[in-house]
Amino acid sequence: MANQNKKNNISSEAIYNFLANISTKLLKIPLGLFIVYYFTQNDYGLYKEILFITYFLTNILQFNFHYSLFYFFNNKNFNDNSEFVNQTYNIMLMITIVVLFIGGIILSSNLLTNHHLGLYAFSMLLIIGLGILQGPVRKLFVIENNSKFSFLYSISYEFGYCAAIIASLFFFGSVKSLVFALVIVYFFNTIFCFAYIKRRHGFLFFRYNKKILKKLIIYNIWPNLSRLLGRASMFMDKIIILSFLTSSDFAVYVIGSIQIPLINSFLSSLGEIILIRMSNVSGELGSKPKVIELYKKMVSTKALVIFPIITFALLTSHKIFKVVLSPEYLSGVQIFNIVNLIFFFQIFAPHLVIRSLGDTRPIFYSSIFKFLSSIILGIPLVKYYGINGAAYTFLITCFVGFVIQFYFCKKLLNCKLLELLPINSLMKIISSITLASIIPFSIRYYLFNDILYLIISFIFF
Repeated sequence: MANQNKKNNISSEAIYNFLANISTKLLKIPLGLFIVYYFTQNDYGLYKEILFITYFLTNILQFNFHYSLFYFFNNKNFNDNSEFVNQTYNIMLMITIVVLFIGGIILSSNLLTNHHLGLYAFSMLLIIGLGILQGPVRKLFVIENNSKFSFLYSISYEFGYCAAIIASLFFFGSVKSLVFALVIVYFFNTIFCFAYIKRRHGFLFFRYNKKILKKLIIYNIWPNLSRLLGRASMFMDKIIILSFLTSSDFAVYVIGSIQIPLINSFLSSLGEIILIRMSNVSGELGSKPKVIELYKKMVSTKALVIFPIITFALLTSHKIFKVVLSPEYLSGVQIFNIVNLIFFFQIFAPHLVIRSLGDTRPIFYSSIFKFLSSIILGIPLVKYYGINGAAYTFLITCFVGFVIQFYFCKKLLNCKLLELLPINSLMKIISSITLASIIPFSIRYYLFNDILYLIISFIFF
């Protein structure tokens, strides 16, 4: 009965976590399309450059501390969970102060005056500082096993976010107004975040616990270094495009590199819950068989949901782009097809096992190889093949990281490949998808009504 209740609890938490993730996507997809149609290609590219730079720097400068709470907050070997939350956010506070101080010096030196983003530099600095300070607020609720509240928060936040963006476009209609709207949204979200952790965890500013700080820092040394390299390699395609190509090229690449909607939401939702459960059992004697069992169930569930969606999207991508987007973005179809191939191996998520067992050095090793391969491959591929070269860089880099992490995952669990993977389930799923693909693939060049083709293909999948 206890095991059944635990399974039901995992399912419930995963469902609410997934709903929280998809609520953000369902609101942002139409908003994103509205912005695409509203701006010229060059202005849209400029707006996405600002979003990319602020998102990239925020993620790098958070140093992964929030995500360590997935391990510490639910691990039976550690007590006083609230103190881990308090110390994490005090670390973020100090990082934010340092970032704003250094950023203020750079702005006052007028180094960015003649740069095409110079007009937006102050607002971008505020977005980065507030982003570091608030952290991924929704994930804090997931860590607390309160995914229902995470769902309600996500809906409220996204409605506020969309309302602010639409209002800025309606009343002002400029890139600058959109960036200012983001500052307002981040500001109020930060206030909410600290009000919550004050009430829920008794947060006090600048109060440090050396013992817990040491645990957080030691655990995060390898994830921080690997996250720094991993994020740099993950975004190297876009960084190189910004260096060699135009804002219009960047706009096409950003549209084309959009990953299939809702897949990442599902993967991260289930992954976060599984990581919590794996961390829970990792402190027990003889925990590895339990970790393997959880891992196999995760892979089977992900494959059952994700494989059909990926196959359908790749078969129909050209038709979808023609129906949804303007002709100037159709060259992004090939980018879309290349980038979304990563989901075929991302369902295995070996990093979850590595993190749950507490030895995070393998993630760092994989990040080194990813970072080096992204630079070695990225510069020549983008230089000679443009945005298509950037897409191949992204795909190859992700695959390199996956292979290395999977090797260490298998090594840590000390098991054979067939013991780690649900081979029978995967073969059944692949066989079913192959059969479902026959008709859509056969009629793709003969049925000229795009919407009708999409409907027929959807029915078969």
